[in-house]
Amino acid sequence: MREFPDGTCFTRPPPHATKSRTTMDQATSHGVFSDTTQPMRYAITFSDGNRYALTAPTLVGRNPQPAAHEHDTNLIVLNDPLRTVSKTHMLVGVDAAGPYVVDRRSTNGTVVTLPDGQQIICGPEQKVRFTVGSTIMCGAITAKVDLQY
Repeated sequence: MREFPDGTCFTRPPPHATKSRTTMDQATSHGVFSDTTQPMRYAITFSDGNRYALTAPTLVGRNPQPAAHEHDTNLIVLNDPLRTVSKTHMLVGVDAAGPYVVDRRSTNGTVVTLPDGQQIICGPEQKVRFTVGSTIMCGAITAKVDLQY
């Protein structure tokens, strides 16, 4: 993993996360060409302005600690003086089906708001899918999901 001065972290992207393919006929009719060799990367921006690339499973909290079986897990430490965020509040990641969040039995819960306004309350240890444009609320802190190329 490499961390840049702005706090953005990059690791090797998962091989399954690629942009959708555009055929030559589609590209010609629309005047747009898609580069199918570049991986699609999701990014998450917290309400404090810090932005991170989601390139590996990532634990988020005041002092996140991976379990013994969680290898190659990134950590995001949130500054929460009101202590509305648990020590290890949630896990965010991307797999073959897309991005997801798992509440790690936090005290104040995790809520996903999809772009259409639908809200999903994450049950403990339940994998909840979200899309670009979603907002994740953990305690009093929010995070917005978008793409990073």
